[in-house]
Amino acid sequence: PLYAAFFPAFLLVLFHGARRWAGRRAAGWAVLAAGAVPFLAAGEGGAAGGYSDVALSCFYGAALVLLLRARPRLGDGITAGLLLAAAALSKKEGAILAGFAIAAALWSTLRGLRLRRPVRFPLQRLRPFVPVAVAAVFALAALLLFFSWRAPIPNRFDEGYEKFGTAALWPAAITRLPILLPPVFSSFFNWSHWTTFWWAAPVVLVAGRRGFRRRVAPPLTLAWLAPLIIAWGAYTVHTSPLYMVTVTWDRMLIQGGIPFFLLLAMALRRITADARAG
Repeated sequence: PLYAAFFPAFLLVLFHGARRWAGRRAAGWAVLAAGAVPFLAAGEGGAAGGYSDVALSCFYGAALVLLLRARPRLGDGITAGLLLAAAALSKKEGAILAGFAIAAALWSTLRGLRLRRPVRFPLQRLRPFVPVAVAAVFALAALLLFFSWRAPIPNRFDEGYEKFGTAALWPAAITRLPILLPPVFSSFFNWSHWTTFWWAAPVVLVAGRRGFRRRVAPPLTLAWLAPLIIAWGAYTVHTSPLYMVTVTWDRMLIQGGIPFFLLLAMALRRITADARAG
């Protein structure tokens, strides 16, 4: 029941963020699309599967919704920091996702500063970075707790993230492409997991691409791609990459689900606006 409770939480976080950046109607459509995806609700990594992927997606996505506001407050930074700390302690890749969330927030803040007028006192330009810095402190504290707890536990047959940055990552990231791309693409079109979602979603994103001109769109794109980047790195260094694709790729899509559906909502709003104008 605890894991299943994160499914409505996922939809609520998505609606809150999508309503802010795409309006209530597009937010409702995005929530409807997310609720209709079978794997998100009942897949092996879904809410009914007893895994932490939906929970991690909620922590990660909710922190992004707070930090990517036009002017996040100190309370937003504290809350986002607690959420990122929970993400870091939920799953091993959550620690890396917390770093991506901070990077996306810094990117969004820098883009926002370019759009504002110059201030009289230079130190005032650092004020928008305070919520992000506070969130980073909480995430770092959680990481220190995680590593201190994890240190005496022997490594198991897992993703092997500790090999990132070593010679094992290159050139395997390129040489394994012919092996990994077919199962990755086939997972998108698994009817029992996604029905027609990955047939329709790219069409919507392309048709509504002008909706991505908002300041928040590029950081959200980075946040969506972050779990997929982590997955590809894991497949590159793992001894059984094909097995890893079959059991983890769909789950990594869930982890980046909230930023993806937020982008989908922004595209839907643009399509609606174009239809009305036409």
